[in-house]
Amino acid sequence: MPSPLATRSLILVSLIWGLPSCTLNGRTFETDTGEAPDLYGSDTDSPNSGGTNSVVSSEPVGDISGADAAVDSGANSDADSTTPNNATPVAKTLGLACVNYFTTACERMKECGAVINCDIRIDTCPDRMFADGSQWTLELAASCGDEWKTFACEDVLVLKEPSCALVPGLRAVGDVCSMPSQCASGECSANAVGDYCGFCQEVVGLGENCGIAACEPGTYCGADGCEAHTPFGPVLVISQGEPCEPGGDIGCDDDNFCQSTGAFSDFVCGPLLSEGSVCASDECETELQCLGGLCVPLGSAGDNCETEGCNRDSFCDSSVSPKVCVKQGALGEPCTRWLNFGIESERCNGQLECLRPDDSWDVAYCADSRDIDESCNGTTEICRQGFECTDGACTGSGLRDLETHFCGG
Repeated sequence: MPSPLATRSLILVSLIWGLPSCTLNGRTFETDTGEAPDLYGSDTDSPNSGGTNSVVSSEPVGDISGADAAVDSGANSDADSTTPNNATPVAKTLGLACVNYFTTACERMKECGAVINCDIRIDTCPDRMFADGSQWTLELAASCGDEWKTFACEDVLVLKEPSCALVPGLRAVGDVCSMPSQCASGECSANAVGDYCGFCQEVVGLGENCGIAACEPGTYCGADGCEAHTPFGPVLVISQGEPCEPGGDIGCDDDNFCQSTGAFSDFVCGPLLSEGSVCASDECETELQCLGGLCVPLGSAGDNCETEGCNRDSFCDSSVSPKVCVKQGALGEPCTRWLNFGIESERCNGQLECLRPDDSWDVAYCADSRDIDESCNGTTEICRQGFECTDGACTGSGLRDLETHFCGG
């Protein structure tokens, strides 16, 4: 198994957009006319041009209904007709704008060495940015994404954000909310692991009481009130035979672990241990675990996993007692998404992901995750969050109205 240092990386959804209007994830998509689809605004798609995609608005989008996938075309027909060099083009749909923004932010966090679960942010798009009461616009999402690209790592490592990311919502402290973007304070008490119904919180500073209040960026709610975040330590990953620091800032790659040379305080990266080798913790090869001081195979379907791990063909089902390894699902088989949100890829075989079809809260399937403009069918091919399946192809989605689902009408 990889060393703990080598695994200190971000959990990311791999959505890296390429050149505007022509390439996505390194692939070019063409329309019937032979041209790439216009996923971003352009001056050739104004209200008078006859284009099929509506153009972005510079107005806040917090009052858009859940059915709208794009902003009204009459508001600002040339808001994105010119794009500065190296600037992110303005997306036309809420889903695409939201996914682009959080993908860019998460990439910067990864570059700086911050260990953050970014799936939950992208998984709640586009409501994460554009829920009712939010004052984010499509233009702000694009420009603030650009600021993330060069945001100082020293700030990223204490979980601060660019000032542009703090867009006050329209709801006051105490008002019901499902997303932080709805609140004037920028903080909502809604549980970030699935129970998206809470209230807008007051934000307090270092040393202040945080019983029901939220702590300002760069701090967290500790035993003595808001405390300063300890910066994540960037880990330099090196290969076999090179000096390393166990528990320090110099770690080994996935094929090695930091081991003693026998001399006091001398450590180098050495190969992971094979089956039957004496071990202490996480020094065993992939598909092995350290049990009773020896490297032994990970558990398979049916094995107890209360204290043991499961192999790559199964996952540990914690919904039963005792926990047990369960065989991963095949393409099209039902699976369970943890509290509705969070990608549970380990529950499905190979590169499949456990995904919910459009507007489904209780059903999910092991499926191929599909990007914008790719085919979809709702069972074996399901669109990534932020996109929806329309006439057999993934398009940028409108609001999903998570607040109504979790808080009631």
